Amino acid sequence: MMLRVICGLFAAMFVVGAAGAASAQVANGGFESGGASWTAISWGFGPPARSGVNASGAGCVGAACMNAVGGASLAQTIATTPGASYALTF
Repeated sequence: MMLRVICGLFAAMFVVGAAGAASAQVANGGFESGGASWTAISWGFGPPARSGVNASGAGCVGAACMNAVGGASLAQTIATTPGASYALTF
């Protein structure tokens, strides 16, 4: 099973599985490798970062950003286990 993670503003993301142990299942969650592992529409990557090397920011302003067809999005697909519980924190 796959879970598609789509987020607006965040730094590093971690997924907590059924065992309760946090693991960094989101690849390049801190954008240290720029946009690697991410599918981005109207998002940019690079300095300045709050911490680390890179950050991500939307190149979209206002209500148009929320448009499902042409708005800004940042996504990554991660593997999940059927029946397991996950918590996404950022």
